[in-house]
Amino acid sequence: MNHERLNQYRQTANLHSLLLVAALAGLLAVVGYLLGGMPIALTAALGVGLLYLLNPRMAPWLLLKSFRAYPLRRGEAAWLDQAVDTLTARAGLPHRPRLFLLPHDAPTAFTMGEGASAVVALSQGLLRLLSPREVTGVLAHELSHIRHQDTHLMGFAHTLAQMTGILSSVGQMLLLISLPLLLTTGRGVNLLALALLILAPQLSGLLHLALSRAREYSADMRAAELLGSPGPLADALHRLDRYARHMRHNFPWFLSPRREPVSWLSTHPPTAERIRRLLQTAPRDPWQGAVVRWRKSY
Repeated sequence: MNHERLNQYRQTANLHSLLLVAALAGLLAVVGYLLGGMPIALTAALGVGLLYLLNPRMAPWLLLKSFRAYPLRRGEAAWLDQAVDTLTARAGLPHRPRLFLLPHDAPTAFTMGEGASAVVALSQGLLRLLSPREVTGVLAHELSHIRHQDTHLMGFAHTLAQMTGILSSVGQMLLLISLPLLLTTGRGVNLLALALLILAPQLSGLLHLALSRAREYSADMRAAELLGSPGPLADALHRLDRYARHMRHNFPWFLSPRREPVSWLSTHPPTAERIRRLLQTAPRDPWQGAVVRWRKSY
């Protein structure tokens, strides 16, 4: 493993995550200040800290039930059990996440919950499409989310975005109610503050999506570290990307776009960039530098 490149990408993703969470919290405080001055801004800042400590968690089984997912019992898929046991030990997780199967043809996987309630859900389509080696790469990615509490962080960020949207809506309603009074008294409206109140929900939504992409990059690097190689996850991403391109191509043009979605409006980074970063963490060839220098000298 190229640990230097691995640490570089991991630290960059973590720094981006920290800055994006700070931006979400700051945007909430600014909207609070516009709504009620410094007292509301301080209350919002205090609420941010309490939200992180007391972040409301939805029981994983509620969402899993809506997906008609069912738990995989020990022995139903021995190779999956062995992969999860090995990765759980390598990750140093105190609790083994439970495996759930989604009865869907679309290849997908996601993680929910924390600690003893953490679950990893895999679809039937994913297990049919990928090889056991590639599924292990996906599992390493999902367990990396659990290890670094990404579900908690993303839930916290989602709550921040929701609070920003609520305060923004309240501010717009109050401004609309007081508009006749402002017009009759000749007091102007701060256009910058008005624009911020209107755009704050969209800005917080974009920051939330950017945070999700940063955590995906970080989970990729952690997965490569758990596996000791970026190959399994990179191969899985390549196969999933080929499947997605095939599906987009086969859909009628009026039902599905042929192009990939805009990256900054997606929860996941571009697959090609994820694969590129993963492959750059592969072991270096000690002869490569000498060969390049030899070619340049002739």
